[in-house]
Amino acid sequence: MPPKNSRSNEQDRSAISPSRTMTRPLNLLRISEAARELNISQRTVWRLIKTGELKIYRIGRSVRVPRDEIILYLERPRR
Repeated sequence: MPPKNSRSNEQDRSAISPSRTMTRPLNLLRISEAARELNISQRTVWRLIKTGELKIYRIGRSVRVPRDEIILYLERPRR
């Protein structure tokens, strides 16, 4: 059995550390929070979702709007 090289073991561990493999977490908002951010009604948020102007994540029965989607929506040119 070859001797263990402690340096290579350290490199292996750092290569798979969570800080290197994880991306930044999504900032997900409820429909009511998204409506408040956009200064519109919850019904209008649902319309934007239905028309595809806002993308959502479904987590079980919950619906969440990524904050990035709100920023993209605000930056898009209007008709």
